[in-house]
This record gives sequence, C-alpha cells and structure tokens, in this order.
Amino acid sequence: MAQYDNNLRGVLFHNDKGDNPNRPDMTGNCEIDGVEYKISAWNKTSAKGSQFMSLSLQLKDAQPNGAAKPAPQQQVTLDDDVPF
Repeated sequence: MAQYDNNLRGVLFHNDKGDNPNRPDMTGNCEIDGVEYKISAWNKTSAKGSQFMSLSLQLKDAQPNGAAKPAPQQQVTLDDDVPF
C-alpha cells in the first residue's frame, strides 16, 4: 500500500455516548509535524444560540494519568578541549 503524507490531516467519527452525556460527540485522530494526537469533539451552543464544536487534542501516546511518554534521551558528547 502506498504511503500518504498525513501531516496536518485528521479524521473524526461519531461517538456512541451510551449512558454518559459527558462523552465526546465525536472522536478521532490527527497528525501534526509527525506527532499523532487523539481528538475529542463536543457539540455546543453559544450564549447567542450559535452552534459550534469544542475540541480537545491529546498526545496519542499519553499515559493514562495524562502525562506524555518521556522523550528518548539523546547522548551528548562534550568537547573539553579549550582552544586558548
């Protein structure tokens, strides 16, 4: 299968809220600069009656407590040779 550039693209699907009205109306995912995010969206109505969607993005690899996985450590070699 061909590889596609999904950067700055995403999808949303209608979510079965079941018996929990606080669940998002839609869920999905997107990719921004090579990093994948989960998207949650809720249908809302403004004070003036306009319909809009409220969005929340979360790192796809986030741990259950909301903390992101730590970035891999890069090893840095220091040059102690001072040129003076």
